[in-house]
Amino acid sequence: MKKLLLLATFAVSTAAMAQTTVLWDGESSEVGSDGGWWDRGKPTVVENPDKSGINTSDKCLKFTMTGNDFGQKHLAMPFRDWMTGDNQLNLNGRRRVSMMIKKTNNENVEIELSDPTNGDPEQWKHTAAWYGSAGAWQKLVFDYSTNEGLTECPGVLAITASTGNVAANEDVYVDNIVVEDLPYVNGTPLTSASNLSGHLVLTGTWMKGECVNTDNSWAKVEFEDYALLESKLTSGVTSVDMREATLCDAYNSTRGANPNTLVYANELFVENGDNNANFNVIVNGETQQLELKEDYAFSAPENFNAANVTVFCQVNEGANAFCLPFWTNADEIDENAEMAKFREQNEENVVFKKRDGVDANVPFLVTGVSAAKDALTFSNKGIVATPETLGEEFVGFYGGKSDGEEYWSVTADNTFEKTGADVKSFRAYLVSTGDAPKTIVIDEQTAINNVSIASNLDSNVAYDLQGRKLSRLSSLKKGVYVVNGKKVLVK
Repeated sequence: MKKLLLLATFAVSTAAMAQTTVLWDGESSEVGSDGGWWDRGKPTVVENPDKSGINTSDKCLKFTMTGNDFGQKHLAMPFRDWMTGDNQLNLNGRRRVSMMIKKTNNENVEIELSDPTNGDPEQWKHTAAWYGSAGAWQKLVFDYSTNEGLTECPGVLAITASTGNVAANEDVYVDNIVVEDLPYVNGTPLTSASNLSGHLVLTGTWMKGECVNTDNSWAKVEFEDYALLESKLTSGVTSVDMREATLCDAYNSTRGANPNTLVYANELFVENGDNNANFNVIVNGETQQLELKEDYAFSAPENFNAANVTVFCQVNEGANAFCLPFWTNADEIDENAEMAKFREQNEENVVFKKRDGVDANVPFLVTGVSAAKDALTFSNKGIVATPETLGEEFVGFYGGKSDGEEYWSVTADNTFEKTGADVKSFRAYLVSTGDAPKTIVIDEQTAINNVSIASNLDSNVAYDLQGRKLSRLSSLKKGVYVVNGKKVLVK
């Protein structure tokens, strides 16, 4: 059927924030006018008959389907692609059109994008979406990604409000017809992005849904931006900021690549069957549950609070070395543990200063852990943004599993030895040279308690509180020294 263009007043506008192109909405038209549409079905701008649902606009378009012929169920408007400047529509690679619609009967709704000035049949493209809200407003999305040959600048949009039979004089309400923006990752279209890692910022419009390509046969078209994002993530992704994106039917698809991934969102996701959809999801600077695993990378781009924190890591009986993104004390690790912070090392010893607590992102040593366990749990923690470095000689590690060639690990017998195993996140390691194990020396740096008095001056080797190896006890001056890992007082 040949279509004639109607020279009507019509403005195509672009929303500043989301970059979606608004093709038509009732707010920009006068009540009682035809809104710039062709005279099919008596289109009239009216007051919104139902603002209690998802469409709260004051005005919308009403037209009436009068029978089952194509022209009796049809609504059309020209884009007037011969115009220039801001009024010219250009899809620019975008392939989704959405609109609000309200009608009586459930049925497929079809949108045709076409260029009647071009006789090429490839310039006439059709997509249908199911309306199933029976009398209420529903947002329908029409994806044209499989409609090959669609021009960047179509001339006419036509709506068939029902592809099936209709009752005579059925009213249809339409509003907010939009060309949705592409989903972007760090400024790159999602379809072009690959091997994503580190901190990701999502912008544009993100959707999940299905429709039908009706150009030839009715072929289902599924679109799921969140699943496509997941397929492009590497284990090196550490955080995803969704706060500037427009999200439709959103869910958390990021933890499969890296369960430590932090997601910054404006609202919580709908819980899924595993009831963990909102683990590591931060809304307004808060998350209810933060789960961290030692085999994966971690990085926090900004501070936030966590009501509950679980760090899945192997905690050994005796001595352990950790680095955590929040303040902690020894009692939170183990009721019998003591905590210390690195001070210095020499050829034979590693000296630590005893501490009651250690700040976020500072590597520390704990000794006296009473029993091995598989996880550490904490409550009400303030997570601090990850700095560029986590120490120099005694360093924290947040990079996931990595080759341990350069690192020394703490052992159960209170020494540091060169590790042959992988290093893991949320642990701390000594960076040193040589091959011989180094003894741990703890400087209490508090009042002198539980100090033995040296009576039997034997040949035991002593160390001062700075970890320096000294002569035999028999030649020491008065003071406190470390002998066999214990403090002794020489009078």
